[in-house]
Amino acid sequence: MRKKTKNKRILIQSAVFILLIFSVGIIINAVFTYRNFYKLSISDFKISSDMVSIYAQEIFQKYSALSWLLDYWEENYKKLNTSLKSYNQEKDDIEKYNEFSREFLLNRTNITSEQAAALAPEEQKLLAEFCYNEIAYDLNALRRATTAHSFVLMKLLPGKGGFVYFYIDKNSKETRLGDIFPVNIAQRPLVKEMYATGKNPKEFEIIQIKNYAHQQRTEEFFYHYSLVKEKNEVLCHLVIRGLGTRIRNAIFNEVLKIVGVNICTFVFLGFIVVLSIYFYILKPLLKIQKNVKDYTINKDYALAISKLRRINSQNETGRLADDLSSLITALEHYTNEAVSLSAEKAKIDSELSLAAKIQDSALSKDFPDVKEFKLFASMNPAREVGGDLYDFFMIDEDHIALIIGDVSGKGISAALFMMKVKTVVNDTAISGKYSPVEILERVNKILCEGNEAMMFVTLWLGILTISTGEIISTNAGHEYPFIKDSGGSFKINKSKHSRPLGLKFNAKFLEEKFTLKPGDVFFIYTDGVAEANNKDGKEFGLERLTNALNECPDDDPKALTEFLLQKINGFTGTTPQFDDITTLCIKYFG
Repeated sequence: MRKKTKNKRILIQSAVFILLIFSVGIIINAVFTYRNFYKLSISDFKISSDMVSIYAQEIFQKYSALSWLLDYWEENYKKLNTSLKSYNQEKDDIEKYNEFSREFLLNRTNITSEQAAALAPEEQKLLAEFCYNEIAYDLNALRRATTAHSFVLMKLLPGKGGFVYFYIDKNSKETRLGDIFPVNIAQRPLVKEMYATGKNPKEFEIIQIKNYAHQQRTEEFFYHYSLVKEKNEVLCHLVIRGLGTRIRNAIFNEVLKIVGVNICTFVFLGFIVVLSIYFYILKPLLKIQKNVKDYTINKDYALAISKLRRINSQNETGRLADDLSSLITALEHYTNEAVSLSAEKAKIDSELSLAAKIQDSALSKDFPDVKEFKLFASMNPAREVGGDLYDFFMIDEDHIALIIGDVSGKGISAALFMMKVKTVVNDTAISGKYSPVEILERVNKILCEGNEAMMFVTLWLGILTISTGEIISTNAGHEYPFIKDSGGSFKINKSKHSRPLGLKFNAKFLEEKFTLKPGDVFFIYTDGVAEANNKDGKEFGLERLTNALNECPDDDPKALTEFLLQKINGFTGTTPQFDDITTLCIKYFG
């Protein structure tokens, strides 16, 4: 009973999840369908309005006396007899034009404004009525051929609004000549721009207007504008209006039909999917879950594997059961190995800890504090053991060797190579027979012999004459040192680099001499200082290093080193140390 209740709950959860997914899909599909239909309808209205505008312009432009006609209609609109009936539809409508000669009527479109102005007043009135009704008929026929709601031919009157020549909508039986339509050009940016530039707008406006029958409702209209010109002179403009509310309602009804079809389809598909999920996925998964749970309790991996292999599903669920049986077998094997590996890891950790202590003890910690100079050095490895080194030792009573280096790579291999470098350099230099260049040449040849791993070390070696402050040094690809003169600031002492040790057997090295004056401070470091990274991947860099050295209130070598390490730790924060950080600093008193 408990198992059936659990299966039923899972099935209901699956059905609800699928229903939710399908509902979201239906809503998204409806929204995108509505938006696409709306964009299509808007695009159709724009294209249609552009074409209608062209045809309307042809209707107006065929009259040579168009400017005269517009002025006459504006001045005499109360006297004119206008309608939307065909100008040749009824006999009664034609008889009043019999006073014109047939030639005059046929030639009406070619009559110029000057010729019209020269006609007798009665002839002017009859010509204006005839042309007005003729244009009204043509515009009404054009409107019926489109989906536009209405046409308005309008002239802007400063401070009054718009004088309406023609207002023709779908229900029109007569025109609205002489109406004044309130137009606030400040609220019609396209109209304002059109008259300012003399060019038709490329877009149209969407305007909300209250419904005349229901004041609490508003109608949405699309306003398309185009100028009516004569010889590049703007006479008035044509407005083509589309009823946006009708378009939206039509689109909404279509979308409702599509949504209804989608709901029926998704309900049917959802039912099929739920049944398929239950029989082909959920039921086998429940068996797999039970078998895995039994294995976690009794640890009998043979029984668990035998049960998993009985699941004969031919889809991904069956392959999952096979993979789980393989996983349980491998897990049993790895569990047995983990015990031995744990013991081995503990042994390796112990050996690494011992190696770190040995390496640390190999680095000199007995810093001399004599009246001629004061010295301090530090090495912070990125791992248990590191590849950086420093050393200092007296060659004789008046000479001390200063050494700092950085071995390629990290970890145990770098630490072993570092110990070799330190030993060879110490054994060669302590005799006092060789200059720094000769020392590095001999050390380089020893390191190149049998160096199949192609490991190398960047190293700076200097011999300080204590009585004079002169340092004879050689830089084998290492960082440039900093020197601070008495009362001054730290500056980089750039010297010529030589090749790192261990790369070329017969490599040659360059020598440099400089002298420390009483009060001068000499500082050198490995690349782990400048390349220390923070959480954003930015490096500490030479600029921050220089600033940190100069910001330290005390130029005592130990205080200076500890201040710099605090700056680096503050910059890197919780970011793990990437490389060994080693420094060597000496202050010369003379």
